[in-house]
Amino acid sequence: MVGDGHYDLAFSTPAKYVENAVDGVGLFSGKSYPDLRAIGTFPQTDSLILAVDASLGLKSFEDIRTKRPALRIATQPNDGDSFIGFAVHEILKEAGIPVETLAEWGGGMVEFDPPDQCVQALRDGVANAVFYEAVMTPYWRNLARDIPLHFIPYGPEVLAKLKQKYKWTTNILPGDALNGMTSDLEVLDWSDWLCMVRPEFPDDVAYALAWIACNKQEIIERQYRHLPRRFSPLTYPIEPARVAQSPIKLHPGAARYYREIGLIS
Repeated sequence: MVGDGHYDLAFSTPAKYVENAVDGVGLFSGKSYPDLRAIGTFPQTDSLILAVDASLGLKSFEDIRTKRPALRIATQPNDGDSFIGFAVHEILKEAGIPVETLAEWGGGMVEFDPPDQCVQALRDGVANAVFYEAVMTPYWRNLARDIPLHFIPYGPEVLAKLKQKYKWTTNILPGDALNGMTSDLEVLDWSDWLCMVRPEFPDDVAYALAWIACNKQEIIERQYRHLPRRFSPLTYPIEPARVAQSPIKLHPGAARYYREIGLIS
């Protein structure tokens, strides 16, 4: 929407995936947006994870391929807009379990948008697996508390293929993050919010927004400080050096401010 000129500014998560829009790969294959520019990056620690009902006895992609369960996965739709929907389809394909195969086994995708609806689908029996991010939310914590779950590791081969194709990176979800986890889990990194604009966005406004991000953190952070950091949808404190880092080019107005205060060269 920003790249096509419908909006002037947007935030997108995960920040790294906006690089795909600039390069014209993945979700943006055939239509690139090389002129997108960043105001800054706002911190959020998050992961994209697959959890299945423990009663299915599945603990790996190999188990799924071998047992061929009627796996009904609640996630966002792969509609050409959703990073989550696209990523889930790509992960399953690289794991040798494309959506078409799930359908042959009597399963498939149960498509919702917000995480609470995906989690509720498993509670209601509409789904028996959830593939989603927002792991810091109470939706995930309460689900893992109330229903035994197994968390499926991607495996190094799947992660390597995704990195090669799309530059997607990984992070480690600690083994104590959710009930039912038995060890640390390397998964797709779903972190950070990128604030983006087009090059013609006014320089003085971009400069002012960068100044606000680096000087008014208290106003932003106080909305989240009632939550422990690990449960906050914005990871505080907001550090100016991190705000100034971006997977895409900075807008000249924002870059001018970061350069003035010595955050970039």
